[in-house]
Amino acid sequence: MPLSSQNISYEIKPLLNLEIAVFRLPFRTETDLRSLDVVPAFRSLLGAILKGRFCPFPDYGKRSCEGCNRASACCYTILFAPTCKTIGNKGKGLCHADPPRPYTLSMPLPPGDEMVRQGKEGSLVLTLIGTEAIRFRRPMLESLFHAAVTLRKEFSITPLSWQAFEPEKGDNPAGFSIPEENDILWGDPGAPLLRWISALPVPGRLMVSPGDDLLELRFCTPLQLKRMQKQFTFLPFLQSVIARLRDLKRTYQPEDNDMGTFSRGFFKRAEEITTYSNLTLEKASWFSRHRNKTISLRGLTGKLILKGDVTDFVPLLAAGFFLGVGSKTVYGLGRFDLEGWEELPGVISL
Repeated sequence: MPLSSQNISYEIKPLLNLEIAVFRLPFRTETDLRSLDVVPAFRSLLGAILKGRFCPFPDYGKRSCEGCNRASACCYTILFAPTCKTIGNKGKGLCHADPPRPYTLSMPLPPGDEMVRQGKEGSLVLTLIGTEAIRFRRPMLESLFHAAVTLRKEFSITPLSWQAFEPEKGDNPAGFSIPEENDILWGDPGAPLLRWISALPVPGRLMVSPGDDLLELRFCTPLQLKRMQKQFTFLPFLQSVIARLRDLKRTYQPEDNDMGTFSRGFFKRAEEITTYSNLTLEKASWFSRHRNKTISLRGLTGKLILKGDVTDFVPLLAAGFFLGVGSKTVYGLGRFDLEGWEELPGVISL
C-alpha cells in the first residue's frame, strides 16, 4: 500500500511541492564496487567536464570562477559550484555562504550489502532538484555519461543507456515508466516531491502498537550532521531534513516561496520519539585531484530504531530518502532506507 498524500499534514505539504527529476545510468561491473569510491570519482570528473564545456577561457582548469562576470549565467556555477554571489538572494531568508547543490549522486546498493558485487549490474543515480536545475538536465546527463565512459577502465564498468523515472500512483508504487530513447533529453521528467513520496510503500513497522511503533532506518553511506553533535536524537535529524528542503526550494524553485509553518506541537511530538542507535563512525576519505586535497567522507553508518508515534514524520523521512541528509550529498553521503524502500527498481537505495 503506498503512502497517501491525503494523510500528509498541511504543515509539511508546502515543502513537498519541490520538484525533482530522477535519472538512472545502469552499468555492468567486472569488479566489486564501493559507493564511497565510485560516486566521488564521478562527481569530480563531472565538475571538470562541465567547466570545460561552459567556461570560455582556454585555461579554465586553473581559473577561479570568483570574480568572473559570466558566473551568474554559467551552467557550471549554477549546477555544480553555486555560491551566494552567483545565485543571488532568492526568496525569503539569507543566502548560505555555501549553498546546497541542486543535485545528488548515489550508487544504489543491494539490500544489506556494502557494495555492488562483481558480475552484477549496478547503477549511478542522478537526482536534479528544483525547476531551475531540471531545466539544465541535458548538459548534466550528457556530461555524466561522458564521465562514465572516461571512468569505465578505472572501475571496470560498461555504462548502458540512461533511464528516466516518474512516480506512479495506485497499487504498484514500485512501477516506473521508461520513455523512448532520447525522450529524456527533451521531455519534462520533473514531478513534485509529494508525488514521489505518495508512490512509496508505507514503511513496515517492527512492532505495530498504536503510539508505540518501532521503525528501523539503515544508514548505507556515512551521515555527516553537525546538529547531532555527540549523540543522535530524532529532533535535530528532522530539523536538518526541514532545513535542507527549505534551502533547496528557496534557491532552486524561487517562484514558490511557501515553506510551511511548523507548530510547537509538531516539534514537541518529535522530541517524544526515542532513538536506539547502533551507529558507528566510519572513517573514510577521498583525494580530489581536481582540488588537490583530501575530502573527508567520514560519518555515521549502521542502523537506528525510532520508537513512538512516527506517523506524522514519515513524509519527511521519505524526503530525506530521496534527497539525502546532512553534508556532502553530492558525494553520495547521507543515504538511508526504510524497510521496502531500498528495493524500488532503479530509484535510490539510500
